Amino acid sequence: AVRWETLAGTGLPTVILVLIIALYLFLHEGGLRAQPRRLGILGLIIIMTVLAAKLTIPGRDVYSFLFPLAAAPMLIASLISAPTAILSTVLLSVAVGFVGAADPQQLMTVHLMAGLVGALLIRKAERITTFFIAGAGVAGASFLGILAFRLLGQDYEVSRLVLYAFVSVVNGGLSSFLTLGIIALLGLV
Repeated sequence: AVRWETLAGTGLPTVILVLIIALYLFLHEGGLRAQPRRLGILGLIIIMTVLAAKLTIPGRDVYSFLFPLAAAPMLIASLISAPTAILSTVLLSVAVGFVGAADPQQLMTVHLMAGLVGALLIRKAERITTFFIAGAGVAGASFLGILAFRLLGQDYEVSRLVLYAFVSVVNGGLSSFLTLGIIALLGLV
């Protein structure tokens, strides 16, 4: 049975994050209000990302870093704007920490770094190579973030680091392919 405390503990931060995005859009992206399609796409990207994280991350220590959260800010940067993507990255990273990660601080930090790099590198994605450059940046930022936490915890066994490197590369690849695929599906590439 689901306890009300669990629902409230997960739901309350989600509501606050949605209100922060709504406030930002209202105050700083006024032109977006006149474009309901883009606003709907933004909402769908955020909701689907949080839902997918909730369904895939809990109980998966290493593989929680495989989750391609960076695809969301990369899409938002491509379709809406880089500032909206940066804010969304911060908020989505926080939301990921609330979905039941073993080490929420590490997961939030790694996804924040990878998402910011992806959003900044993708720009308006006019060339297909841009997606792969952004994916490589996501992989690099993800691995370096994980490595920093492993070094702080003095847990840098080589075989474990190789696994984290593999997971980071897959994360970057998934993020770039998802972003490219969704943009192609929308007919924008």
